[in-house]
Amino acid sequence: MLRLALPRATVKDITYEGKLIPAGTTIYLNAWACNMDPAVWKDAEVFRPERWLEQPDAPLFTYGVGYRMCAGSLLANRELYLVFMRMLSSFEIERGTEVETHPIKGSSDPTSLVALPHRYEVKFRPRTEDKLREQIAAREKIVGEC
Repeated sequence: MLRLALPRATVKDITYEGKLIPAGTTIYLNAWACNMDPAVWKDAEVFRPERWLEQPDAPLFTYGVGYRMCAGSLLANRELYLVFMRMLSSFEIERGTEVETHPIKGSSDPTSLVALPHRYEVKFRPRTEDKLREQIAAREKIVGEC
């Protein structure tokens, strides 16, 4: 996850909250802070992925904002959805070690532009081993035909 969006430069002088920001100023969108907005999330500090089911139209700043946002954001979200649904339907996932989800405290390099989590362990147990073997065999057949 990017804590800060990629840098941008202002193209003209602008005034924001009474302060002049001259043309050519490098600015960063603090995506992490925007995604933690208490006006949007009453419990922003809590790891609760189901919040997106409760508020599916809530603003998301992870991919940037406006016409300069990531062009692949819709594809990325759909791909993530497919991967997670396949994983959740195939495996029971158990926490092996504690995971710190805070983007600063949980990062192995707090100075990095992206959040790099500390190493942690999880255990994947097949929900139905026979069905999982069938899925793997079907996938190998598709790959073999390509």
